[in-house]
Amino acid sequence: MNEAYVEQLVQRKTPAGMGAVKILMIVMAVLSCIAGVMITPLAFLTAIAAVAVAIVVHLNSEIEYEYLFVDRELSVDIIRNRSRRKKLANVEISHLEIYAPLSSDRIKGYLDKGMQVTDYSSGMADSDPYAVVYNGKKGMQIMIVEGSDELYKCFCNTAPRKVFKE
Repeated sequence: MNEAYVEQLVQRKTPAGMGAVKILMIVMAVLSCIAGVMITPLAFLTAIAAVAVAIVVHLNSEIEYEYLFVDRELSVDIIRNRSRRKKLANVEISHLEIYAPLSSDRIKGYLDKGMQVTDYSSGMADSDPYAVVYNGKKGMQIMIVEGSDELYKCFCNTAPRKVFKE
């Protein structure tokens, strides 16, 4: 049996205001500490909250998605800040309904049905994302990915009647 293997990393676009939010929270923490010393100790609670928000924003500012296609299974992981990894989705090709470009007319029919859609793409305007429509644990679902040509070939080789490149 010929095993197909593709591993691909996709960097998610960082939202525009993420840097401004980090700076704002740090400034708010410093001002709250000053107010805590000069005015009221309750201002330290605001400083603690601002630091906590700044840390959460920082940890979620750099996000990558890893697509791993091994034999007859696509796995999607999220990597936060290049250190923390979490499995997001796992799709067996036997549960695949269709793999086609998101802009395809074939996908529009599925989008109109109101299925659950999860976006694991970069979010860049110039990207060409694909939709993976599959029968998951919660019924029919749509997953948006930015697959490379190698990933397309793996899908095509394992399920040729369900893969389209229009």
